[in-house]
Amino acid sequence: MRVVIIGCGGVGGVTAGRLKSANADVSVITKNPRIADAIQQNGLQVQVGEEKTLYQIPAYATFPEKKIVPFDTCFLTVPPNFAADALKNALPYLTPDATIVNLSNGLVEERLQHVVDVDRIVGGVVGFGARMMGPGKVVQTATGEITFGSLGEDYTKRDKVIALFEDDAVKMVNALATDNLRGVRWSKLAINCAVSSLGTVGGERLGVVLRSRNARRMALEIMTEVVKVANLSGVDLEKVSGTLNLNWIALTEPEVRSSTGSAGLLAKHTVLLVVGSKFRKMRSSMLASIERGRFPSVDFLNGEIVERGEEYGFATPMNKLMLDTVHQLASGDERPSMDLLAECFQKRKSLGFI
Repeated sequence: MRVVIIGCGGVGGVTAGRLKSANADVSVITKNPRIADAIQQNGLQVQVGEEKTLYQIPAYATFPEKKIVPFDTCFLTVPPNFAADALKNALPYLTPDATIVNLSNGLVEERLQHVVDVDRIVGGVVGFGARMMGPGKVVQTATGEITFGSLGEDYTKRDKVIALFEDDAVKMVNALATDNLRGVRWSKLAINCAVSSLGTVGGERLGVVLRSRNARRMALEIMTEVVKVANLSGVDLEKVSGTLNLNWIALTEPEVRSSTGSAGLLAKHTVLLVVGSKFRKMRSSMLASIERGRFPSVDFLNGEIVERGEEYGFATPMNKLMLDTVHQLASGDERPSMDLLAECFQKRKSLGFI
């Protein structure tokens, strides 16, 4: 297969290195000319733990103007608000039946169906952490896997994508299969809505944010709303990484009203502390977008929950609070800080949370 990866931030860079390690024919497209030039001239540096590996991978700021052999597989690793347009721009350079692999967060596969046939789309839910250290340099900040599935009933393309990751000698990212992509995707969305927005508002890495009890409480409330909207949408939620049960972590009615705590609440806070420890180096991609002058993807995360909640007549005040606050950060009306996060916690009282 000839593989093109669109986007070369943390996830895109680690994925490119992983596939190159398995001897795939990989090229990278990135809108940032500095990143493309750095990879072309110096190679792509991928750091896993203390080990740094340099990969020689063709990289371009745009698809080459000269005639190229079409790509069989296209990975999308851009923010969800850019995914559909990135795919449209890539189509002239893909084979007519090319596999489209979405690694973006959010419910992007549902939008890509309006661009190509659903049977061509493979969804990949990313379970590892990664970030860009500089042009052409990425680091995997936490171990994990990519879980691949399809919204359609034909899993042929899903299995071919998984086969690209089958080199067991490569200890970077493994590939798993699911027959319930929606369940895996919505569970990851619940996590993203909480940690990405809170990390953006707080302006800190996840480890710092989740050491705050108030931040953990808001995370639980945000995820509770996502779980309820998912249930209203008929989604059968899957455990995150096979262990984290979102239906369990959602607050019960007594826990929502509780001001003294309980054994159940303590267990849920403990789980979030563990998540914060494992992904302590992770920094919100939305925060990075704001810092680069780009509009963050919050409308495709918390905004998605607010919109779908409205369709069912179900209020999602915590996700709305995160949506509005991130919009204020993007417009420059607020600056990210742990103090701003504390202000959001206090605003909960006017939203009906104790």
